[in-house]
Amino acid sequence: MGSNPVGITNTSGRYKICRFLFLNNVFTIGTASFPLTLIIPIPELLSAVATAAMVILGLPGETKEDMLQSVRYVSDCGSQGIKLQLLHVLKGTDLASDYEKGLFRTLSFDEYIDLLADCVRLLPKDMIVHRLTGDGPKNLLIAPMWSADKKRVMNAIHQRLKKEGLYCE
Repeated sequence: MGSNPVGITNTSGRYKICRFLFLNNVFTIGTASFPLTLIIPIPELLSAVATAAMVILGLPGETKEDMLQSVRYVSDCGSQGIKLQLLHVLKGTDLASDYEKGLFRTLSFDEYIDLLADCVRLLPKDMIVHRLTGDGPKNLLIAPMWSADKKRVMNAIHQRLKKEGLYCE
């Protein structure tokens, strides 16, 4: 299994896993790691509370298939909603240091729009999409710089989803 970063938050605020990472069948929350077999009950937990899961798209080392697998997992695990979030590289972070060393690249504008359409296509019809992108603080944003033009990004997402019959008005 590749890396599948997903964050889960309960809309009531009682249950919160801010970020976890699957890598080599190990589940990591912050600095604590657990065998993936301990996490299998998550679908039962999610179906018991109103939840929205966050999937960060474009983390270093992830393939397109890894990202789509994360979305499939959220779709199958009982979450009522999803937030799809573009990875932002912000000044002063370890991620920024790795980016500046050339250890990874961020998604291009076209890659992200294509990926979003593929992600939305995988979602159940009754799943609420809470977010299709986000924006990092412009004064801290290193990459991808195209994400700072929120109007352009949202218009492109809207047009693409509408063109493919994936947009609900």
